[in-house]
Amino acid sequence: MALVAPITVGGRYFWRGNERFLVNGVLYQKYVDPAEHGDMGMEMPADPLADDSLEDLRKSIPLFKELGLNTIFVPYIDSSKNHDAAMTMLAEAGIYVFANLSSPDCGANRAALFKPYTADLLERYLRAVDSIAHYPNTLGLSVAHGAIGDFSCVNAAPVIRAIVRDVKRYLTLRTSSAMGAGEWGQRLQRGATPVGISCSDALSLLKVQYDYFCAGSSDEAADFFAFNNFSWAGKSNLWDSGYNRLIKMFSGSPVPVFISGYGAYLGLRRLFHETRAIYSPPMVDVFSGGIVYEFINHHNSGYGLVKRGSRSAQNNTCPWSKRREFSYLKKNLAMFFMQAPPTVLGNEVPSGTTTNDNFSASTGLSAGTSRPKMPKPSPSWPVKRPVPPCPIDWSIINAHVESDSEWVDVKEEILSMAVDDVIDSVWDQLYIDDSNLN
Repeated sequence: MALVAPITVGGRYFWRGNERFLVNGVLYQKYVDPAEHGDMGMEMPADPLADDSLEDLRKSIPLFKELGLNTIFVPYIDSSKNHDAAMTMLAEAGIYVFANLSSPDCGANRAALFKPYTADLLERYLRAVDSIAHYPNTLGLSVAHGAIGDFSCVNAAPVIRAIVRDVKRYLTLRTSSAMGAGEWGQRLQRGATPVGISCSDALSLLKVQYDYFCAGSSDEAADFFAFNNFSWAGKSNLWDSGYNRLIKMFSGSPVPVFISGYGAYLGLRRLFHETRAIYSPPMVDVFSGGIVYEFINHHNSGYGLVKRGSRSAQNNTCPWSKRREFSYLKKNLAMFFMQAPPTVLGNEVPSGTTTNDNFSASTGLSAGTSRPKMPKPSPSWPVKRPVPPCPIDWSIINAHVESDSEWVDVKEEILSMAVDDVIDSVWDQLYIDDSNLN
């Protein structure tokens, strides 16, 4: 399915071949309405790239193209489902996928921040990696999305950094064992899929998270850093929005940095004037684009670009009805992505954007940049726990990769063993010899 060239990291930018790649995307998430199943509980996330969501995706792609998007951010991937059809459809449309690997019950999410780093947790991640990382149009993998939202959550940081390390090592094994053939071999020529994190919009924790996750050896540090930012509302500017401070904060970053969620809604119209800043030379010299929050309007939140039409109107037609925000975003993005290639912004090519020859292949750093120093524990960053070791012996992981077997769902295996134990116990108590039964 080599319909698109894989995106790679070279120094502080993303690259598609020898051209710089700017992320121009939208968050694409789907929920299962519990009311449809007679359940009055909360909505549960669903995988929008699974086969049972293909019809919605098929009718969403023309709208992605109308906006000029090149990326969708999928916050939840069901590792038990196949994604071949969805990823092929997106590749044919020239659209990449930025995928979050953690699930709602995963230990790196807010609901279970203080879980120890267990084999079960890592295996969940590796199953997710196996299900999405090998596609040529998988732009990058986030091991945590908004996990550290305030100071009470910072103890999750060592586990998140450990997962980045182990997922990167696993991807290296996967791509090297592919030997240029099969699904994983499609990425072999351009290297493993980039791995990083997507942070919340907690400004007080932004720089220290960047320092923590991007510091140190490239074997353990994040390949990219993304964060939500909703500081620009309405008709703002670089100074009132604080974008000028962000430019200064990340001006020396050795890895790609981009905004993984933008588009503030404060009871006003979402004009998306911030796109004019995000893709302008002052910002694009430092940042690698952004992702709008969000495509589908859920529970009348006001953030969606489209909303689901009535059931009668959905028959043989697009299920989505455009909201006025759709036209606002389209108008602003057209200034950059409809009238000129993404590498040319306002008829001016930002410095260092046309070739990836300006970084060191040995260090992965652009000239004049270096990785940040690891932040020391402090009242503003009370992280004292060391980064935990891998909870699975790498000989086991190597054997798994060489045999190309599937990871066993530990919980399902334990449940199955428990059921078998109960059955055996019942037979023993009844003194029944099942060998004599038909």
